[in-house]
Amino acid sequence: MNSLTEGTSGRTLFAPGADPYARAVMRLQADHVSRTLVPALYRLLQVQGPDAQVAGAQEFSDALASLLERREREIVTKGGPGLGL
Repeated sequence: MNSLTEGTSGRTLFAPGADPYARAVMRLQADHVSRTLVPALYRLLQVQGPDAQVAGAQEFSDALASLLERREREIVTKGGPGLGL
C-alpha cells in the first residue's frame, strides 16, 4: 500500500490533503484484505473435495463478514460513509 501512495510521479491514490484518519483507515482496510481475505480466497480456490470446499467457502465468508463489520464500525466511529476502498 505504501508503494502505491509514494509513487515517483508524485500522484497518489489519496485525495490531496486527505484527512489523516481516512488515510489510516484505508491502510488498515488494505492490510486486513491482504492478511485475511486474499489467503482465504486462495485456499477456497485450491481445495479439493466437497467437504473442504464447504469449509473454505465458510472461511472466505467469515473473512468477508469481518471486513464488512470493520467498515461499519469505522463509519460509525467517523460519522460518515466517505471512508473506504
